[in-house]
Amino acid sequence: MNREDQLALLHPLRDAGFFKEYRHLSDGTLLEHIHTERKNQLGRVANYDYVIRDRDLVLADTAKMFWVDPESDPLETDQFFVYLVSRIDKIRGRNPIFSKVRETWNEAGDKVKVTCNAYGENLSFSTWVGGSWFGTRIIDNIQRLIREREGIIFCKCYGPDKEWMGQYHYYIRLTPAEKQLLQQQLNWTFGDWDPQIPTLF
Repeated sequence: MNREDQLALLHPLRDAGFFKEYRHLSDGTLLEHIHTERKNQLGRVANYDYVIRDRDLVLADTAKMFWVDPESDPLETDQFFVYLVSRIDKIRGRNPIFSKVRETWNEAGDKVKVTCNAYGENLSFSTWVGGSWFGTRIIDNIQRLIREREGIIFCKCYGPDKEWMGQYHYYIRLTPAEKQLLQQQLNWTFGDWDPQIPTLF
């Protein structure tokens, strides 16, 4: 993506609620900030465009969107699922609600139970681990709870014309109006989890 394409994408993204914490910045200044942040994250390489794809630009808003790789190779020592809950909590866009998050692995190392406190209750979620893979249904279950309790909707996004479909999963907090805007102006596609459809994950 050249700079003109990046700026053209920023406008509908901001209309759809992205980058609200930078509402005081112009599109041009915000774009420079995003490039600087990505350079700091990835390391500086001369003459390298750090925003190559639309995904790179969108993922810069870590308060509204996050991605996960089901083949993340989680280990018991990594506290990966504690981190996962914190990321879901962050993109709620409100004060943190999940506390006392713990993960417990079984002896075989193929099942994980995540316990936490939220909404004044002690809650638990379970998932499986197989080799380097883990079951992403745990994400759907946590997000479904948030939707039921707070009305906050997370959408799994496949990008324009399903270009983002693949191993990585992308989740965005959206209102129905924001989702419709992205569908109409950017031709983004979304997939909502259906509990009636069996899934490998």
